[in-house]
Amino acid sequence: MDKELAEFVGAMIGDGCLSLINSRSEHRKRKIALLTGHLQHDYAYYVKVIQPIIQRSFNINGYIKKREKRNCIYYEMGSAVFDFLSKEGFPIGLKNTLFIPQKILRNPELALACVRGIFNTDGTIYRRYSKKYNRHAKIYDYQVIQFKLNSQRTIQQIKKILNSVDINSNQIIRDKKSYVLRVTNQAGIKAFMETVRPSNNYHVERYINRV
Repeated sequence: MDKELAEFVGAMIGDGCLSLINSRSEHRKRKIALLTGHLQHDYAYYVKVIQPIIQRSFNINGYIKKREKRNCIYYEMGSAVFDFLSKEGFPIGLKNTLFIPQKILRNPELALACVRGIFNTDGTIYRRYSKKYNRHAKIYDYQVIQFKLNSQRTIQQIKKILNSVDINSNQIIRDKKSYVLRVTNQAGIKAFMETVRPSNNYHVERYINRV
């Protein structure tokens, strides 16, 4: 496990899944590791960051497919990636029991890299607004970093990792089937961008341009 693989594990926690698919032609179940993202937001990240990690770590390319009508992108990887993630405790199918592996949590650099991967794929940064009265115009005055996952354990792990590097986050809240963690302190957001160092340019540009 190194920082690149830890970021990849984080990306899978955010947008990935493991599947076993019946193959009639091969008369067996195919092992598939799949990342599914937004076409505009994630394509460059998959191609420039994730695919090179897969190439260096597993000596394979995988298959990146665009789905223009659905505005999404698929990155399909084979059995070597499937087996690696499965051994690290990544579940097959639903991800409600997902968690960051202990070998990542024990190393502060790996833990931050994993958070980076989660944020790159499933996190968001946006501006919140306030208005004094209902008829007043909205005034956008501060940014928010948000994680939203179905796994309560993973959200709690992210909060603990951020706390370990003095990035204060809000209380975890429940939103239907998901758990939400936000950083709203502006100094904390600056520290997040400097310490976690997101590598998906979509998020970086939103932070710089205060979108």
